[in-house]
Amino acid sequence: MVSCKIVEKNIDAMLDGRTDKSAKKSITAKNWKIFNKHLSSCEQCQKSYKESENVKKALGILRMRECPPDLEDNIKKRIAEQEARKKHCVR
Repeated sequence: MVSCKIVEKNIDAMLDGRTDKSAKKSITAKNWKIFNKHLSSCEQCQKSYKESENVKKALGILRMRECPPDLEDNIKKRIAEQEARKKHCVR
């Protein structure tokens, strides 16, 4: 029997369906069956799985926003301004 700790460490991989060897953390078909069997009988792991599933769904709703094209230039400009102020204030 697999432990709760092992199942909880693999919940993200289970939710992502990572079963291939190229994935950072993959689950073999055999382990998939073992984990599902454990999930069906363990309320705590079911709760953890459901919470992770809800987070994944909520994050899926969010859209990535494009950065403004001048973001990098603006950041560099502000850093330069801060550096200039520091040099001016420190004697």
